[in-house]
Amino acid sequence: MGPAVGDSRPGLVSRPSGSIGVLGRAALLVCTCTVMGQGRAQAQTAEPADSLPAKGSSWALLPSVYYTPETRLAAGFALQGFFRLPGNSPTTRSSNILAALIYTQNKQVIALVRPRLYLQDRQYELSGSLEYFKYPDKFYGIGNDTPDSAEELYTTGTLRLYFEVLGRVRNDFYFGAHLEVIKQKLLETLPGGALAAGGVVGSAGGWAPALGFQAVWDSRDNINYPATGSYRRIDATTSQGVWGSDYSYNRFRIDARKFIPLARSHVLAVRGYAAVASGGAPFTQLPRLGGSNLMRGFFTGRYRDHALIAAQVEYRLPLVWRLGAVAFGSVGQVAPSVGLLGLDRFRFAGGGGLRFALVPSERVNIRMDLAMAGSSSGFYLALGEAF
Repeated sequence: MGPAVGDSRPGLVSRPSGSIGVLGRAALLVCTCTVMGQGRAQAQTAEPADSLPAKGSSWALLPSVYYTPETRLAAGFALQGFFRLPGNSPTTRSSNILAALIYTQNKQVIALVRPRLYLQDRQYELSGSLEYFKYPDKFYGIGNDTPDSAEELYTTGTLRLYFEVLGRVRNDFYFGAHLEVIKQKLLETLPGGALAAGGVVGSAGGWAPALGFQAVWDSRDNINYPATGSYRRIDATTSQGVWGSDYSYNRFRIDARKFIPLARSHVLAVRGYAAVASGGAPFTQLPRLGGSNLMRGFFTGRYRDHALIAAQVEYRLPLVWRLGAVAFGSVGQVAPSVGLLGLDRFRFAGGGGLRFALVPSERVNIRMDLAMAGSSSGFYLALGEAF
């Protein structure tokens, strides 16, 4: 039912980090969202640094440009605001609101508003999004062995509301709940294709309100470019017909990342990711491989099914001046159930890229990655690291 949480498919816009005077005017020149998303949530987006005065706010209307295989060239505008709410100390992260309107070379329309609020010196964190997508996309069927010839184009119209609250339990441990409401309609399908035939769960569109809980452990020294620490998130979500959903399903995800400092500012970054969805989940909410954050080189959703497991490793090193480089590799697979995941079913992807330090003091990088995955490849131009 639309872009899944933490999915990179829409490409969108990340929340930049850095001083208002520097990054607030530059960070959105090249950007993606890891949502979704990307991004929020599983694929962490950049957040504003503690650079505002104790009182006051800063707002800027900025251009936004990025490139992914899913969108090709994308451009638009983003309104970014930073402010500190009463009751927070001057060192507390500034709250922020992002509003963006994007149009892509693939004729995708993306509109969103995303607030993130910090209360009582980060004792509580409120975040959410209101999003609309008109999104031409590709569907290859469900399973780990779907052929390239199964590709069919389709277009969705999606309205999505998301709200999340987190409360600090102890030190770096947070616990909270989230609400998600999605209304989706398939605007176009391939005549004679699987979606047009109506045999795929979710091809009829509809409503999918969902409730869930999440636990987060975050000890990273910097969320934009961690050099040490770890990040772990577990979330469980359910959508049921008894409260008006057109689909009844459960979804469970684990995201674990570790950052290991090596000599001379070199960093080894490791990520493991697993997801499971029950049989009633619409195809747009099934776990899927690919995209700018998980298994670069594969088109987002090239492989999707009810169970997914993936791992990726990335070696990051400085070069000269503000330039850096990375080399990365990943493995992953999908299956109808956890019990059918197997050692002989993994897909492989890898590549390398360059980094330009946009704001060195905040470790905010523009990344340019080229990845290979089987017979496919992908180029990514974005703000911030893949994970």
